[in-house]
Amino acid sequence: MWQRTRRFIKICLITLLVCVIVAAPFVWFQRDEIGNEIHQAINSYREANLKESIKFCIAELPAVDRVVVMKLAHEPVSAGQSKFTTTVLGDDLYLAKEVTIDGEGAEVLASLWRKQRVTSDGASCHNPHHAIRFYAKGKLLCETIICFHCDNASIPNSYWRDLIMFDNQNPAYQELKAKIEELVGGGD
Repeated sequence: MWQRTRRFIKICLITLLVCVIVAAPFVWFQRDEIGNEIHQAINSYREANLKESIKFCIAELPAVDRVVVMKLAHEPVSAGQSKFTTTVLGDDLYLAKEVTIDGEGAEVLASLWRKQRVTSDGASCHNPHHAIRFYAKGKLLCETIICFHCDNASIPNSYWRDLIMFDNQNPAYQELKAKIEELVGGGD
């Protein structure tokens, strides 16, 4: 009985070894193609979701009744201060100043925000100093973390945050930047 079991195990191992030897070159030569297909599928999913996020958070942002504009710092501004957030690229941010705009003023700022022209091609740097939260009836609609130095922002995109680029030649972009810096100060 033991002889048969050993023989069966030996046959199974030899069969497995032959399968690995035969399949390995195929997998090896196809690895780049398989990797590219996976990468393309992930990018397509990300792009589709990012376009929807841009549409909802910017172009078609619903009517708002409150906007909170914040100046962010890369170091705590008071002892024991907790983090505001960790950005897309991993830096900790702390709230340095906050201004709340209600009613008609909030909608005016939101209208300026909706006029932004953006691309979804991301950015190579993101050193934010500002954030904006848009609210309607007490519910947070969208939060964006902005870097006017790099002309980009981080917006929610499905399960993560993603970077978008602003068209810094757009007069509405220059007006938005000036308004935010007037409210809470410029980026240091």
